[in-house]
Amino acid sequence: MRAERKAAIPGLLKMRRHNRLATLLAALLLCAGLSPSAAAQEKHAPQTRLLDDVEMFMIGAQANRIDVILHFLKKGVDPNARGKNGYTALIAAAGKGSLDVIELLLVRGADVNRASEEGWSALMEAVYREQAKTVERLLRAGADAGARERRNDRTALMIAAKTDEPDIVAALIAKGADPNAAGDKRGLTALHLALANDALKSVQIVTELLVAGADAGKAAKDGFTPLMAAVASGTVDKMSLILSEKAKVEAVTGDGRTALVLASGNGSSEMVRRLLAAGAHAAPPPDSRTPLAAAIRAGSADAARMLIDAGADPDRPDKGGRTPLTLAVLGSHDDLLRLLLDRGAEPNGRNPQDGTTPLMWAANTGRKSFVELLIERGANAALAAKDGWTAGQAARMAGHDNIARILERRI
Repeated sequence: MRAERKAAIPGLLKMRRHNRLATLLAALLLCAGLSPSAAAQEKHAPQTRLLDDVEMFMIGAQANRIDVILHFLKKGVDPNARGKNGYTALIAAAGKGSLDVIELLLVRGADVNRASEEGWSALMEAVYREQAKTVERLLRAGADAGARERRNDRTALMIAAKTDEPDIVAALIAKGADPNAAGDKRGLTALHLALANDALKSVQIVTELLVAGADAGKAAKDGFTPLMAAVASGTVDKMSLILSEKAKVEAVTGDGRTALVLASGNGSSEMVRRLLAAGAHAAPPPDSRTPLAAAIRAGSADAARMLIDAGADPDRPDKGGRTPLTLAVLGSHDDLLRLLLDRGAEPNGRNPQDGTTPLMWAANTGRKSFVELLIERGANAALAAKDGWTAGQAARMAGHDNIARILERRI
């Protein structure tokens, strides 16, 4: 009897070890979104394995399972192997902030700078996931702070600029990350990206970059400057920071935008006021977009008033040929229409491309009160556009017969 029990013990121990491994693998399959039943279904498929050792190794890194990492290292898995997504175990652990796994992998020979095929490194993953302690550990291990990933041509610092972690930004700069490196395909810098960032601590990140020597005047490939990025963010504090760095307020993008055009387009009268005080021109060169047109499109009477007071021409057409009055009519901005007329806008100002007037657009869009105000201020109902249509005919064409009768009596 005893002999039979002794003979059974080795088999029992082997079974227990097998069950522990089976339980572990089942748990890892669940982590991967796969069920043991699915594994069983694939068990007998010819020359097919549901997950190979490398993939299980990766899942163990993601799950912060040192026992799993050790198990597969002992089986001979290369600590620098890439999984099916191109990540190494170190990258996977960095994204989870699994410092114990990271330490083990580094001790066992993991290359801290081994990146995916697209150049995405463990450092970039830790930065992207806002794992500050992991970033510090990887940097101490020799992670390259200046490396670039290939999909968007970004450095770790550019990635950090879009986070809510100024400490990560400071750590990268301390390890030599260049605050003026340009990339992101458009030629944007970390400063551009930080200024566009709407995270709570983004102003601190901007400050860190400026203190580190980020160039507030460095433009992207299309001429887009950090000042423009600050204005586009809608945050006055960021814009003030960049203005304090003596940024060029009159810089123009390839498509004719200035910081003042962007601020006017945001409808931000405070930004418009500060930019004008910093030397921005309300009357830009002929080939630029006009801030006044942008303010009217945004429906900001305060911004439009400041711009006209600063010298903006209330009759200058936009790039499409529409006068400020026409834009006010099309936007249904009664206050802007009155403001422009009060400041001397010509009620019969024509679009140089098609000859239309504000009155024609008011009639065609059925805005009776606008028609009456324009006539009161001197609009001529007898004028015709280049296609021969008068304001009255434009009203009838759109089914506004009551407006057409008012206008026909004026001819």
